[in-house]
Amino acid sequence: MKIDPTSIPQTIRNVAWIFDAEGYEVRPVGGCVRDIVRDITPKDWDCATDASPQETFRVLDQAGYKPFDISNGHGTVSFN
Repeated sequence: MKIDPTSIPQTIRNVAWIFDAEGYEVRPVGGCVRDIVRDITPKDWDCATDASPQETFRVLDQAGYKPFDISNGHGTVSFN
């Protein structure tokens, strides 16, 4: 099943484009995918990337986002 790109929030699409420009992939994962399959609008979006946590921080920071570690050093990064 493919996800309709227009159903993905603009911020997530922007971040995916930024990571793509840096040579990394970003894919939606977890509950947002489950919700889409169930025809429910996701309340939040989790994504996976092949960028390391350090690279994720760098890419997000350079793009003007404020990344922060929400996993106590285990590699889960969020941003606002």
